[in-house]
Parts: sequence; C-alpha cells; structure tokens
Amino acid sequence: MSGDTAPAQPLELFRFAVAGSYNPLADSLKWSELAVDFSIPALRLITVQGRATGTLYSEALLPVASGSSQWRRIDRFRIADGLFPIRWTSVQLQADMSVSGQLQFPSSAPSKAEADWFGQQPTPIALPPLSWQLRWGVTVRYDEPLRGQISRSAAVQLGVGLTWGGWDVRADGNIDVLSRQLLAPVISIVRQLHCWELRFQWYPVGTFRGYWLRFSPKASVLRELKYEEKTIPGL
Repeated sequence: MSGDTAPAQPLELFRFAVAGSYNPLADSLKWSELAVDFSIPALRLITVQGRATGTLYSEALLPVASGSSQWRRIDRFRIADGLFPIRWTSVQLQADMSVSGQLQFPSSAPSKAEADWFGQQPTPIALPPLSWQLRWGVTVRYDEPLRGQISRSAAVQLGVGLTWGGWDVRADGNIDVLSRQLLAPVISIVRQLHCWELRFQWYPVGTFRGYWLRFSPKASVLRELKYEEKTIPGL
C-alpha cells in the first residue's frame, strides 16, 4: 500500500565545486588560480575529499638579479601556446575513517530471582561502560607552484581514544611515509573529579619532547587557582 511506503530520501553521491576570480584592475595575470574541490558524501564509514589548484597562464624562463634564469608566469594563456588549458600547481587527496563502540561490563547486582531480603549478599557493583574510538587518515599532497619547484608529502594519521568513568585517554600521531618518521605523537589523559579536572599530556619524541600536567577547577572564574608543571620547551 502506498500509505505504508516512506518517501525515498535523496542520495548525494558526489560534490564538485570550481572557484576563481578576475581582477580587471590588475596590470597583468588578471585571472586568479582556479580551485577545484570534491568530496564523496555517499560513503558512510569513510570520508574522501580532495582539492586542486591550477593556473591558466604560460610560464617562461626569465632572467633574475643574480644573473641566472627562473620560471615565471607570463601574461599569456596556456591554450594560446597549444598547451593544456590548465597546469595543476597543487593537488591534495585525503581519506579519513573513524569507528567507535562501547563495551558493557557485567554487574554484580543479584537477579530478581535471588533477591537479597536479609542483606546477605555483598554490595552490588555496577561498572561504567568503556567507550572506544579508532581514527585513521591518509593525506597525499603534490605542489609545484612554478616549474621545477616540486614538493611532495604523504602522511598517515592514527588515533585511539578510551573513555571509562571519569577517565579519558587518547593517543594521536602522524607518520611521514616518505621519511618513515613518527611525527608529533601525543598521549593525553584527563580525569574528571567532580568540580576539578586533572589533565596530563606527554610528547615522547620530537622538538617539543616533554610533558604538561595541570590540576585546576572547572569553573572559569577559578581557572587561575591551579597547579601546573611542564617540561615542554617554549610552552
């Protein structure tokens, strides 16, 4: 029956946008770089998006003050030189995924069939659930603003979080795929204590290696009433 059928929801498969600008008052190169953005919202568990920028103008080797030559953009469209209409100067692709769940621990409370009428059973213990979250991401980037000025990067972002009772523990870090290095890892522990908060952050490696410990009230007017200890350079 038509009355029992819910209306179909529209499905957004793809997003695509192109942006640019034109400055009629400029002496040359009146068109800005074109920016192209896309994403795929139809994927539920993973986020995929990308961005690219490109120039419409040709480039030529021009002399500089040092006596050498460098590539510079000239006020002539690429298509007029028989080239592809646009040269991509930056391309970035990114994919992210996050999964989470919750673990319920069994309670020691007696069942209704075993009602403790005379207080002979031990005090029941109800443990709070354990919430967990896993996050990962991949970012690949290629830049060539001018011919020969090439830079590449590829990184993997990893993160894990656990929340149990008043405890919140998180660990995050980035892996540089090209140099095979672990960048900016951080471990954070937060403990909620009624109207107080205990916060600890540890950076095990890197330039800012060290830790930061803070114990302070949650009320903003009392935030300066705190105990703080840190060994991170420049913090």
